[in-house]
Amino acid sequence: MMKRLLSLGLFLVTMLVFAAGAHAYTLTWIPESKDYAVGETVGGWTVLEYKDAVAYNANGVWTTSGSPGGDTRPNGATIMWFYYGGNYAETTLRTKSTAVAFMVESDSNDMYVNFYVDGVCVLANYDMMTLPGQIAYPDWQVGTLVVSGLDYGAHTIKMQSVDTNSYRDDFHMYGGAAVAPVPLPAAAWLLGPGLLGILGIRKKMNK
Repeated sequence: MMKRLLSLGLFLVTMLVFAAGAHAYTLTWIPESKDYAVGETVGGWTVLEYKDAVAYNANGVWTTSGSPGGDTRPNGATIMWFYYGGNYAETTLRTKSTAVAFMVESDSNDMYVNFYVDGVCVLANYDMMTLPGQIAYPDWQVGTLVVSGLDYGAHTIKMQSVDTNSYRDDFHMYGGAAVAPVPLPAAAWLLGPGLLGILGIRKKMNK
């Protein structure tokens, strides 16, 4: 019995070491994307800070490579795109948060990209033609990638096209953001974790 307990204890310690060594984060795709103002929501997330990709042109908000171009969509959103493999766009968000977002778009020429947070690749070789939303163009998709579960702080985000020696080594982006979960309404809190907490307190008092 003692040997089994020791084995179980060793297993749990090993699991804790692995958990500490590999930072956990969650990736969530939302089927919409555009330029966002602070306070707007995208999916279940509130925008705390937004950096428009095209703003690099005016004030160096983004560090970029290659020869990016820009355009304005019918909904008023501005888009930045890159033509060649290996090109990237990078920026540091000043607002501290535990989640960041990439607002992106693809057309028929976009291919594979890597997404980075604080220098770590969180999603590799993503096919931009599989973005979950659509806009009013025949074959164009949009999406917002939220990376949550990060350490609380100011984060650097980066997108980079994968170099496949193809004319399709492009990517389009509206911008990037620091985001936070939309707070639950009081009623939802009461029916969820709040109610469970109250019941737990009552059980302790009745013992």
